[in-house]
Amino acid sequence: MAGTSQEVRFCRFDEAPLEGQLGLRAPPFGAAKEPFRQLRYIEKYVRHLQCRSIAIERRYIDRDYIEDHSIFYARSFFPYDNFCKRVHFFSIEQADVQACLTELLGVAHSASEREYRAAYEDFSEKAYLGFVVIKPLHGCPVGRTVLRSYARTPHDTADYYRSFGPTRKYRPHFMGVELCVRGLGFQQQDTGVSACATTALWSALQKVRDFEDVAAATPAQITTLASQHSLPFGRTMPSEGLSVEQMCQAIQAVGLSPNLFKINRLDMARGLLYSAAMSEMAPILILRKNNGLSHAVTLAGIKLRESHVAEHIVAGCLDEQSTDLVALYVHDDRHGPYLSASFTGTSPNAAAVLNITTTSDSVEEDDDWVLSHVLIPMHSKIRLSFQSLRDVGSGIVFQLADMIHALDNTNSDSILIDTRIIRSYRYVKELLLKKATINQVERFCSTFHLPRYTGIIQLRSKFFGAIDLLVDTTDTARNLHCLAIVGLSETTQQSKEVLEFLAKKYEAELCLPNE
Repeated sequence: MAGTSQEVRFCRFDEAPLEGQLGLRAPPFGAAKEPFRQLRYIEKYVRHLQCRSIAIERRYIDRDYIEDHSIFYARSFFPYDNFCKRVHFFSIEQADVQACLTELLGVAHSASEREYRAAYEDFSEKAYLGFVVIKPLHGCPVGRTVLRSYARTPHDTADYYRSFGPTRKYRPHFMGVELCVRGLGFQQQDTGVSACATTALWSALQKVRDFEDVAAATPAQITTLASQHSLPFGRTMPSEGLSVEQMCQAIQAVGLSPNLFKINRLDMARGLLYSAAMSEMAPILILRKNNGLSHAVTLAGIKLRESHVAEHIVAGCLDEQSTDLVALYVHDDRHGPYLSASFTGTSPNAAAVLNITTTSDSVEEDDDWVLSHVLIPMHSKIRLSFQSLRDVGSGIVFQLADMIHALDNTNSDSILIDTRIIRSYRYVKELLLKKATINQVERFCSTFHLPRYTGIIQLRSKFFGAIDLLVDTTDTARNLHCLAIVGLSETTQQSKEVLEFLAKKYEAELCLPNE
């Protein structure tokens, strides 16, 4: 079985460029522009993560590529291989990697499963940076790639922090050892079975599997599902791209609900993307240029101000947490994972124009796109959209501001609003992490019955502290029910009056911290 034998090689990261270490060559025809652009970007990215060594598996069977191969490449005249290579990245020297892997095998052999899990997770946290699958396609070699996201705090400033809620944990196996890395799957389009819309969908669906039991969809399956009822761009494969309608159809076909939002203003874009990212969902951004060119990328993270800055206070009372969003991190299949993208304007009523910082042959370029739509794959029972939740929260703020003014006509503080949609068990976990009292958590769990996903409208003000309104996401905005009102700050006379007002107004029970 010489044809199926494995070969693993450890080497220094800086020994040679990745394309050289992998033995890749550019295609002889000029149709594929810069075929190693994505690979070089990945090389630059892991260098930023302080990569010191790599391990190359010469024969790796990748589910996504094997599906693409069976549907498309196996029918080509050229005999494409049905296996790939896989490269693992480590932040320690190659000798140390080998020694640690041997030690982990010893722990697995002699210790308990709990001790083994703790050991490999500790090693992964300290030394493992992720992996990239290299497909046997010289014009588009970058396959399924999962790399550790940037650190929470940028090294050059303490004024901002990063949040990568759309990422998830992956658990690859290498040399008999289980490893783990938190990131979001990325790969390069090949225009055979996938274009940018397909790869953006594929990345977004990777995250959905973190909290919903949906089948993993390969690029070939996504393209097929998207094209089974309409072919506006001709044949299914080679892929000429997908329309927005086809993207929605593919999401529906895998058992999820496509939530599509047309973006008209900057404040809408920031509010929607902030809420989705903080809800740990991975939205797809539909981008357009004035010349009619379209593109799709996936949101992998956001960059926020460390301290809130009040901007654009509406009607003298409504302040939004989403205004702290200063940049996005997107998976752009033209270049690579975790590209920085920032909004160019500041006026809330202006068009949402994104500037994506790209690299090509080590030269940074500016790439401006108009954000026209945001598409979010969600559980079908979530009927309340992020935009509706935001609108409901705004209405609550205006009513609450009138009530507070009646109590104290000298009060001019704004009310800060933050909206999310998350799994209900996560909310209970957050209550504990926020140092809620044990009595409050126990009373909450024994009193309130929540759906699978809960909408959270958090209100904060100097006048009353912090309050969470929990709403039923299986409702629509016209028939919305408030499930509970949770006080997060120490109860004062002022906060008690606000809580009782909200409880009466929205017909909900209270859960107070000092009960």
